[in-house]
Amino acid sequence: MYKKVTIENFRGITHLEINDFKQVNLFVGENNCGKTSILEALFLITGPANAVLPLHINMFRDVNIIDENSWILLFNKLDVNANIRLSGELEKEKRELEIRPAKNLGVMLSQAIIESNYSVQPYTINGLILDYFLTKDKNQKAQKITTTITMTKDKNQVIPQITTGAYEEKWYCFNR
Repeated sequence: MYKKVTIENFRGITHLEINDFKQVNLFVGENNCGKTSILEALFLITGPANAVLPLHINMFRDVNIIDENSWILLFNKLDVNANIRLSGELEKEKRELEIRPAKNLGVMLSQAIIESNYSVQPYTINGLILDYFLTKDKNQKAQKITTTITMTKDKNQVIPQITTGAYEEKWYCFNR
């Protein structure tokens, strides 16, 4: 059970710290205030080395189109320059997840495609890099696992590619 959760730059949340979780917790608020985003952040730090989870949380919101623009929806104010940072402290361990865009980003989207009141320019990115840090003991150095998920196009399909170290996996289940 989590004792403390910190969420930064995720969806509509710039910074949120929740302390003193109990066995049952209730999040109450008006529509579009971040309740679902908190649950999605918990979902991501529960399986932080699973690179497909960011795709799933968009599908939970009924965003079933998976393309190069899907990733931007995860970032606070659509700003892919501010990495997402999620952390959860359990009784005996700490989990941290940093989500950042894949390095070969930078294709600007037209303002007609995404209407934004934010000062940040929207970008198309072709994937995410997930850096997961696990600390099981306060005196121990954090173990790091880096997972990358990128999109490649193959015969009108968008194919997520997942890479963790020398391991690589391609999924052919998402059609465009």
